[in-house]
Amino acid sequence: MLRCALTIDDAPGPPGDVSSTLMDGMRRALERHGVKRCVAFVIGERVAGHEAELERWLAAGYELGNHSHEHAAATHLPARAVAHSFERCHAELERLGAFANRRERYARLPFGDRGKSPAERDAIRRSILSLGYTLADVSINLHDFVYAPLLESALADNRHADAAEVERRFANQARDGLRRSEQVTTLQSARGAISVPRDFAHVIALHFVPGTERFLERLLSAWSAHVGWVSLADAVHHLRALRRRRRAQWRDRGCAARRALAGARYGARAHAARREGGPAAPSRRPQRAALASLDALRLRCANDAQSNDSAARGADRDPVGQPDGPQRHRSEHPR
Repeated sequence: MLRCALTIDDAPGPPGDVSSTLMDGMRRALERHGVKRCVAFVIGERVAGHEAELERWLAAGYELGNHSHEHAAATHLPARAVAHSFERCHAELERLGAFANRRERYARLPFGDRGKSPAERDAIRRSILSLGYTLADVSINLHDFVYAPLLESALADNRHADAAEVERRFANQARDGLRRSEQVTTLQSARGAISVPRDFAHVIALHFVPGTERFLERLLSAWSAHVGWVSLADAVHHLRALRRRRRAQWRDRGCAARRALAGARYGARAHAARREGGPAAPSRRPQRAALASLDALRLRCANDAQSNDSAARGADRDPVGQPDGPQRHRSEHPR
């Protein structure tokens, strides 16, 4: 059985009156199917006028998380602006009592965008953690926001056959995504593969958009025998443990690679010494010496490339130095 934590982004919903019924409808669907744990990530600027729905969500035992105030991508903003956006949303959540009784604090960056540079990403992460939040990543995104507008359009035009086809296709892709996640035993990355434990808990993301309520009802009915619902705290713990294991594996691989490289360098020096008839003279700092020789090699290559470029540019010029002059053989030029 696949273990999953359910999260829903963009609460309380899109601007307008539709949010009033949307959040309550999805909450009732969760209650009907016995899903007792779910975190709704709130957009701060949409809270005004929908406090009652958010309070009913909390009263039912579900949680609220911070999804920033304006829902803007971090790549398009400076780190300080992103931090301010989360601070404003935090104030709205505090006003609603979202963290009463020591409830956990979760935050999620809009669009999963962490920033445009390593320094910006680190500053954004530190600013969010300083508010007491835990960053909640997503491992299974069902992309309901792609199918939901198609479903709403078909229902509005009374095209019930098309609406049924949209629901069927969404259910199929969601089922396939769950099956792939259940069968995954390793995660690939640029630095190698990391094994995934069998009891790994995934984080599923849906969205508060019109149409997702119908999707949620169908999914919960189909998944009841295949998915065990866990808290987001359990899933985040698994993600952290997986990252720690991945870092440890990368570190071990790096140490092994450095040991192999040092051994190869020592073997090359020993071979050269034997050829010269003397003992091998091991270096105290083989890595530093190798790096110095590597830098010297890079400098030589750069100088050679620069010389070749200069020669090529000289070959394309006429004797007076004009780039578009007639091309003549060297023997034709006066000495």
